[in-house]
Amino acid sequence: MPVNQDVFRFHTIVPVRFGRAAEGPPQADVPEVDDRGHAGPEPEPAVGVTEGDTVKVGVLRAGIEDAPEVRLYAVSGSPDAVAIHAPPHGLLPPGPLGVFQLRALAGGEGIEARRAWVEVHAGGPTGPLLSRLAVHVFRPLALNLVLHPVRIKGATGEASSAADLKAVLALVRAVWRPCGIAVLSGGPRRDEAVFARAGTVADGPWSPTQGLKNTEIDRLLATGAVPEAVNAYFVRRLSSGAGVQGFTRRAAAAFQLRGPGIVVAETDASGKDRDPYDLANDLCHEIGHFLGLPHPDRRAAPREREDGWSRRMLMHNHNPLLGRDPWPRRSAAGEPYLERPLLEDAGYGPLKRGCLVTIRHVPRLAADGECLRARRTLVQPGGVY
Repeated sequence: MPVNQDVFRFHTIVPVRFGRAAEGPPQADVPEVDDRGHAGPEPEPAVGVTEGDTVKVGVLRAGIEDAPEVRLYAVSGSPDAVAIHAPPHGLLPPGPLGVFQLRALAGGEGIEARRAWVEVHAGGPTGPLLSRLAVHVFRPLALNLVLHPVRIKGATGEASSAADLKAVLALVRAVWRPCGIAVLSGGPRRDEAVFARAGTVADGPWSPTQGLKNTEIDRLLATGAVPEAVNAYFVRRLSSGAGVQGFTRRAAAAFQLRGPGIVVAETDASGKDRDPYDLANDLCHEIGHFLGLPHPDRRAAPREREDGWSRRMLMHNHNPLLGRDPWPRRSAAGEPYLERPLLEDAGYGPLKRGCLVTIRHVPRLAADGECLRARRTLVQPGGVY
């Protein structure tokens, strides 16, 4: 399998790359692949799988796209932990993107992952090794989530939550499944509130001495709250025009709220309905904060990371993502945003924030390795709820 490549000093040749088996909204059996860079003690791309699950992973012919005659085989390098479920004998279908299914057989102890391998060989199962994928197999941990669709009566009428909560919940589960986090949720708990405007929750004003005490959002977070669970309230609109407001236990105490919780707005600032993906992405992002995850590299606006890797991450600061035009985009304070990317699609749709919860720890990035960090918080007494 000769490769013709002009080289000056050195050149890293990547014959194949691992990635998502399909783009678009997250799917329970199509996990994200953490392929950010190749530096550090664990240079291989990585994917997370819950013990017992069967998932799909894509193999892209990157450096051998002009050699379709080369047969590629997916082989388990850790047959006691992961198995190739399909295609037969691991022979990938021809074409630029080959998809295989792997089954996770055995996870690690406690919160830790069992680290296994899938290899891609050329010509046969024992042919030349082209690439390896680190498979982190997790035993499932439960996260309790309660969804509260809310009907809000106002001075001139009332308006009820209209979100497709079944679709939202399916997306939320798909996002957290690769970390071995099983989101448990019973049926929706319908609540009612009486505020100034129908369907609207006032998420202000904030007082330097009282925080958000006795505001409408404070009263809402005390409505029907279920202990030992993350409570998420779906309302038609937040008065600020924000898509979501989340308050962990620490944040709730800082804002003098009666309890923690998440409030998701079903319409944007213009009054347009938001689709289930955007609602689920915002909810998953706030759940990430409950699980102890900060924004990428612990940066806040206007100094947030805007590189392509960070925009794929669930914990990125913005949803929707900021556009790249005009160049360079500037904050309200007139400061240019850092690392402005050329891409506007992170694999989930134009200007939609991605859903990657990182597995690898990239050197020089603070607070990386998010799956393990989230699992550690989940098992700590008082860590989430």
